[in-house]
Amino acid sequence: MDLTLNPAVDDVEATISYLKDGRIRSSNQAFDAELSSVLNLNTFAMVNRRKAVVNSFLRLVPKRQNMSRQEWEELARNWNGEGHDDPLRDYCSVVVHWIRKYMLR
Repeated sequence: MDLTLNPAVDDVEATISYLKDGRIRSSNQAFDAELSSVLNLNTFAMVNRRKAVVNSFLRLVPKRQNMSRQEWEELARNWNGEGHDDPLRDYCSVVVHWIRKYMLR
């Protein structure tokens, strides 16, 4: 089965959001359905792992309220693997999404 969006060609990340309950969603309705039915990205285990990452990040936010926008951007770049050759951390895109969501408030 072909996917509505091809991650190798399309900017899939621009359509993705991570909900506080751990689910992954897409603003593209057809691709959103495929996230669960084809890619199995909203299985119980994956949702729980993402939820744990979101909860850990949200516990960190109050401790970093005095961070500048530049510091938040640097944290997002670091989590996104920019500026270092270390392997990406598990569920890093979830943290990057929430950092950007927090920064835009």
